[in-house]
Amino acid sequence: MKAAQAISQEIELEGLLATLMQIVLANAGAQVGYFILRQAGEWAIVAEANPQQTKATEILLEQTSQLPKSVVYSVARTQKAAVFENLSSASQYESDRYIGTYKPKSALCMPISRQGQLAGILY
Repeated sequence: MKAAQAISQEIELEGLLATLMQIVLANAGAQVGYFILRQAGEWAIVAEANPQQTKATEILLEQTSQLPKSVVYSVARTQKAAVFENLSSASQYESDRYIGTYKPKSALCMPISRQGQLAGILY
């Protein structure tokens, strides 16, 4: 219901994205969230959020160490959501630098589709 209200009330994409990211974080009980889009053939983080704020950004996924890239690329490839109770114990991602450094526990990474095509990824 909150998401539907946000979509109907926001006219600017940046405002809509900020509202939706806050709703997602609150409902997931997450500490941080990222919205990733494919731009000019490359994946880029276009929004990052924590419970206090959402900020628009444009950081190429390859140029960041803010999230586990191997998980994001896996979701992009399979177009299936990845849910983890303890991401740091998932052996298929043990070589990811982010996972080795931050040892994240629960995580969700999911594809966002539009008309059957992968449009973005939410981490």
